[in-house]
Amino acid sequence: MRLLKSCLLDEPLPRLLAIADAWDITPEVASTREMAEALAGQMLTREAVDAAIRALAPEAQAGLGALVLANGRMPAAAFERRFGAVRPMGPGRLERERPWLSPANVTETLWYRGFIFRGFDRSVSNPVEVFYLPTDLLPIITEIRDWRSQQAEAQAGPLTSGDVSPAVSPLGLGHHTLDDITTLLSHIQNASVRLQPNGRWQARNAQAVAPMMCQAGLDDVQCRRRFALLEHLIARMGWLHATHPILRLAARPVIEWLQQPPAAQLRALWDAWRDDSEWNDLRQIERLSFEMEHAWSNHPLAERAAICRLLAEWAQQHAGHSFTLTEFIGAVRATHPDFARIDGRYDTWHIRDAVTGNFLHGFEHWDDVEGALIASLLEGPLQWLGAIQIDHGAAHLTKFGRHVLLNEPAPQIAAHDTGGLRVESDGEVWVSRAARWQRFQLARIADWAGVEQGGHVFRLSPASLARGRGQGISALRVIAFLQRYSDTPVPANLARAIRQWGERGVEARVETTTLLRTKEAATLDALLALPAVRAATAERISPTCAIVRATEIDSLAAEITRSGLLVERAEQG
Repeated sequence: MRLLKSCLLDEPLPRLLAIADAWDITPEVASTREMAEALAGQMLTREAVDAAIRALAPEAQAGLGALVLANGRMPAAAFERRFGAVRPMGPGRLERERPWLSPANVTETLWYRGFIFRGFDRSVSNPVEVFYLPTDLLPIITEIRDWRSQQAEAQAGPLTSGDVSPAVSPLGLGHHTLDDITTLLSHIQNASVRLQPNGRWQARNAQAVAPMMCQAGLDDVQCRRRFALLEHLIARMGWLHATHPILRLAARPVIEWLQQPPAAQLRALWDAWRDDSEWNDLRQIERLSFEMEHAWSNHPLAERAAICRLLAEWAQQHAGHSFTLTEFIGAVRATHPDFARIDGRYDTWHIRDAVTGNFLHGFEHWDDVEGALIASLLEGPLQWLGAIQIDHGAAHLTKFGRHVLLNEPAPQIAAHDTGGLRVESDGEVWVSRAARWQRFQLARIADWAGVEQGGHVFRLSPASLARGRGQGISALRVIAFLQRYSDTPVPANLARAIRQWGERGVEARVETTTLLRTKEAATLDALLALPAVRAATAERISPTCAIVRATEIDSLAAEITRSGLLVERAEQG
């Protein structure tokens, strides 16, 4: 910003006289310029600054400290909201009313004592009006005392949770995210995942993969938000070929990621989310409705970075303790309410409550917008990506969270390089959730059957083996893979069956059919002469019996009735 002398030169004589009186300076000068120069010379000493600060009331010192901790400048709207506004007065009114004798608030106190000045910050795209400390006065004020410690002491209070964090998984719920990313990658590899015009997966693809995902404890809204984030991260990571509308994986980066240690896998996803300007966390809050989007915008990267920084500071101040979301959100509101609005104004975003339809203008709706954004970040990406873990309303920083937020060493969790599979004689294969690379490869040759005992169950079949063959995986490679990663020997009968399938193809088939039975052979002869019955018949197995396809029973019965016979349907079960 500007030097103190330059600031004082622009001020009217009454304000200069007020500043001189507050600092106990009696300059013997004849002009405004000479007074400004004399004031600047005497104010820029450590002794004078220390005395002037000591003369301030505690609340005025707090306002000065807030400006110091904001690097000497703060949006005027934000500062005035916290500490009051300077009443507009011209030189004549200043002389008559002498407002410095009874300032209305903290801002007027600092203003008439010459600590703060008003100007525009032109370092941002849209110039913002700010209060600032002169650049040569700021370092002296900063050195006078430890403003950060003073602020921390003023704000310190007992935590309502107050407990020391219990044992928390090193990656928190990040393990679930790694599992689900693996599931989505496997589905893209083995199914035709199509995109909608908006870039999201088609509903049938999302519904098909939903039973395979770790969604326990999430409501429908959270499931939708989490799925949207995961599919966005897959695209953000560069794992997809541009083959719209059908997705195709880029093999090399996918395999490289799958073979990394879990902490490295999660860190890659964290970095992708943290640095992604296209993912707008605010727009994921379904309670909010956004209007006139051409006229305003928020700043996702800045908002995300601010909350991560504030969470890191909170973790350092309350090391070893859990906290509630309400506590953290309240602390942000008290100390950094404008983390999302660089100009400190709350009348420029056009947001409605999607339920009531009311506009959320003004700082009184901070909880509905900023508060909701913080809660959404904590309960969403920060928890899903393993930085925090929330149990029964209490949040805990994980080891991974300390790694990414406090720059501490990453948790040492080895990748599941060996084993992880259990092969049964009936063709079922269980694979550990931790064996993600193995699961991805298994999904290419076997069909997912369910979740069991901390892992996934797959089933080998001619159709799944044929799918693998289409990806260049031979029967011998299937057997070698199972033998390499199974924790127990592969049953000999299953290895033999896979080998014979590779040599001879399908030798036995089990299928669901319906039996058409008549009283006499002549009746069946007559029915098989009908075109619809003949088309639905798979095989005649005796003079009075034929196998027909179950999917065509209704049309078949209708055709037989039209021919003059009533059809009896046997009860199933």
